Amino acid sequence: MDKKLIFYLSVVLLFGQSYASDGNFCYTRVTKYAAQRYCSSYSWWNWWCWSHSYRTASNGYSMKKMCCPGYQGSDCATPICNPACTQGYSCASPNVCKPDFIPVTPKPPVQDW
Repeated sequence: MDKKLIFYLSVVLLFGQSYASDGNFCYTRVTKYAAQRYCSSYSWWNWWCWSHSYRTASNGYSMKKMCCPGYQGSDCATPICNPACTQGYSCASPNVCKPDFIPVTPKPPVQDW
C-alpha cells in the first residue's frame, strides 16, 4: 500500500473528532481528499516542468451525521444492549435492560361472611 495513503489515513484516524449533538445523533469530522497535480521533473536551465505527477492532498473537512455509540436505526432511537437482554427484559438505554411492563390486576377484597 502506498506510504502516503497510509499516512493520510493515519491522520484521519488520529485527528478525527466526534461531536455530540441533538438527541442520539453525533457528528464526526471527516477529511476530504483530492488529487493534486505537481511538477515531478524540472529542467536545469530555465526551471520548466518536464513531467507532472499526481498526489492525494487534504482538501478541507466535512461533518458526517451518524448514530452516537450505543444507538442504531435510521432515527438513532434504538438502544443497543450487549449482551442482549434476556426474555422478559428490553433494552431501555445502551447496555441497560429493564423488565417489560406487566400489568397487575388488583385482587378483589376478601370478604368474611
